[in-house]
Amino acid sequence: NEQREILATMEGSVAVQALAKYYGFASISYVDLVRDWVYGDTLETWFSPEGWYKNNLDGVMIREIHPQLGMHIVAAWVVAYNILHMITTFCSVEPWRQADLEGREDVIFHSYETTRQYLPQLPVLRGDTDYVPPGKPRAPPLGLPPRLTKALSLEEISELWRNETDMQQRKNSSVCREDKPIHRTKCPFAWVSRIRVLAIPGVPETEKGDDVSYWKAHEVSNFGNPDNSSWAFQKDHAKIGVCPMNGIGSEFILEIPPRSVSRTIKDNYTLADSVTIFYMKSYGRKWENSTIKLDIMSESEKQADSVANWTMLSSVQLSGYHVKNTSETYTETIKLPSDIIIEQLRVAVTLVKGETFKIMGLLVCRLGVHV
Repeated sequence: NEQREILATMEGSVAVQALAKYYGFASISYVDLVRDWVYGDTLETWFSPEGWYKNNLDGVMIREIHPQLGMHIVAAWVVAYNILHMITTFCSVEPWRQADLEGREDVIFHSYETTRQYLPQLPVLRGDTDYVPPGKPRAPPLGLPPRLTKALSLEEISELWRNETDMQQRKNSSVCREDKPIHRTKCPFAWVSRIRVLAIPGVPETEKGDDVSYWKAHEVSNFGNPDNSSWAFQKDHAKIGVCPMNGIGSEFILEIPPRSVSRTIKDNYTLADSVTIFYMKSYGRKWENSTIKLDIMSESEKQADSVANWTMLSSVQLSGYHVKNTSETYTETIKLPSDIIIEQLRVAVTLVKGETFKIMGLLVCRLGVHV
């Protein structure tokens, strides 16, 4: 009962189902199975949290998101049944698809009559089987369709999908060329809450794999000590995140890679082409007006006194507040310019409004191929 409005309670499941249908992956919904029972009697406690009505008698609803034993049993059966259904469906189709097709995998692209020569168990069609109605669709492009957004329309989806597929195939074909060596560090900075970080080669203090050491290896400003730093790790309801400690103006700066790490710059090799931040949006007085400014800078040529000159690549503001009675993690990906070679990067975050903010992850990555 994070949301009281019926439509609001369905937003999550509706969004998941839409994504599943669009991208072609499986989705399983415990909520769809028990919805009628819950809506028909919101005082029941088999499928709903016990205590979301105060004393379950006086009709005063309170926030309670932890259901009891019944929910976990039913959810386990829902998952088990749907997995079994997918397995049996696949296994019943696979023998038919492979029957008598050894060495003739391309038969699925032939006409029906040609296919019947290899699969005689197929029925004989009546009428003219050579006629092909006009307007036959081409085979769908390989890979996932374009990103599903509110602006995506029927007028452009075909062209976008095919263009993206062609571009990805060209990228894939160029990765293994001898004149374009593979660089395996795709994300020179990668931290996500509650996921163990990898040690940084050449930085022994990060070998423990703890979050604080990883961040402090990249810090420019003081970080990590709740008593005297601007931002530090905070744990709330088992959700570990990076939060401002000194109100508006709290700032941290990370430098990637750390200055202590030697890095050989290869021709046409950029450090990163995107920065993705995972951040929490929440509700209530504490989170009102919660806003940060995220600046991404690239090191330019050093001046005569060897002081680095930093060029602003991108600057965005992100809000940590929403009008929903939930605490949810959002993502924002900032694409970096593709016409420059980035050798050294700084990420600076400043709290500009509100009392607090919570960063749940930060990725600095090179997702594409060489520029």
